[in-house]
Order: sequence, then C-alpha cells, then structure tokens
Amino acid sequence: MLIPKLLKIFSVSILFTIFQVDFFTGLKPVKANTKNIAANFNDLALYEGMGTSYVCGASKKGIDLEFKKSLHVASSTFVTVVMKKHDSLIIDSKSKKEQKIDPEVLYNNVSFRLIGRAIDACPDSVPKKTKTEFEKELKRIQKLL
Repeated sequence: MLIPKLLKIFSVSILFTIFQVDFFTGLKPVKANTKNIAANFNDLALYEGMGTSYVCGASKKGIDLEFKKSLHVASSTFVTVVMKKHDSLIIDSKSKKEQKIDPEVLYNNVSFRLIGRAIDACPDSVPKKTKTEFEKELKRIQKLL
C-alpha cells in the first residue's frame, strides 16, 4: 500500500520536472544576432556622447582619475563596442557604404574627437598641455583639408 503511493508521488514529480524542462526550453527563442550590423552615424554619436560623459565625469576635480586614464578607458570602450557589436564595420558618411575600420585607427580618431568634445563640455577637466596639443593638431588637420 505504501509502495503505490510512493510511486504515484515520484512519478508525478518526475513528470512535472520533465514537463517544465521541455515546456520552458521550447518557449525560449535564441535572441543572438547572427549578422552584425555596421555602426551608423547615430550609433557612433551615441558612443561618442557616452565617452565624453565618462571622460568629463571621471576627470572632474576632486575625483582621483587622471584625464589621460579616463580618455583611454572611454576610447578603448568605444573601440571594443564597435569591434564586438558591429564587427569593426562602420557606414562611411560620404559614400554610405560599409567599411571595416582598423581598431588602432579608430582608437586614435576617437581619442582626438573625445578630447575636442571634452574641451567643449568640461574645459576645466582637460589639462592645458592636452588642450594645446589638440589645438595644434586641429590646425594641422584643417590645413590638409
């Protein structure tokens, strides 16, 4: 009499477990992107804005993070996101075509742009030497254009 009751209890719990595993795994679709989409202007603007916010917030007076270190973290994060989420692909603003960008080139360009944005957004956080170097390089670039 005791054995049939135990079998009934165990069989119900085993069936319930099997049902749960089968039911819940069947309802969960795979949500991973199979194709990476190139970063467009809006994506890049978002990542740049986030980088500027980080640089300005982390390098404010009273916080013990040097400007160069916060710039490196923001630039590296930007590059990592573009590499991982977008497979290093960006949409060229002039030709509107996808192109693969070298991480080192992207890092240097992003660092330069973040310095310019930081000078506009939080000038007190940017060291004078960095401002001077930025302005000198900006003039050199403008002459090339």
